[in-house]
Amino acid sequence: MIEIIIRVNTLATEIERKQAGANDGKVGFMPGGLEIIEALTNYLKEEHLLLIGRLTAYATIISLCTNPEKTSMRLMGRSLDTGDPKAIEITTKKVEQAISKVIDGIVRHTAFTLIGDLTDFHQVASQVDQFTLTGEFRNVLVLKLRLEEAFGKPVLVTDY
Repeated sequence: MIEIIIRVNTLATEIERKQAGANDGKVGFMPGGLEIIEALTNYLKEEHLLLIGRLTAYATIISLCTNPEKTSMRLMGRSLDTGDPKAIEITTKKVEQAISKVIDGIVRHTAFTLIGDLTDFHQVASQVDQFTLTGEFRNVLVLKLRLEEAFGKPVLVTDY
């Protein structure tokens, strides 16, 4: 059995290949959660002239993108125009759009780490029995869905 473990943490994404329970040495690293956070902060600066910190961005992603029942929330920050406090209403859909390029990069990098190709997802899937998603960002639903769409297999989410 070949298992691919994708750990998405704040500092890095680690992609590990295990065969029969042992690491077979095929490991890749790429930027991780920090880039997801920065993608949201950059979107808010450009689209809403709103400055928020990394912790607020992380909390927003975790709050909106891990709970399918929550569709929007009020977000507080500073106006880039005036420096005054500013609030906006942001939706899950907008957050997912803001972080989508980073999420797509994680999916492509998973394929590249395994077979050296950024686009042949079916070849990767044919070699893998189980995809496992873990790490701080494991419950971000759009990440799980994109992995499942790309590789055509269910992704197990776990906290190990």
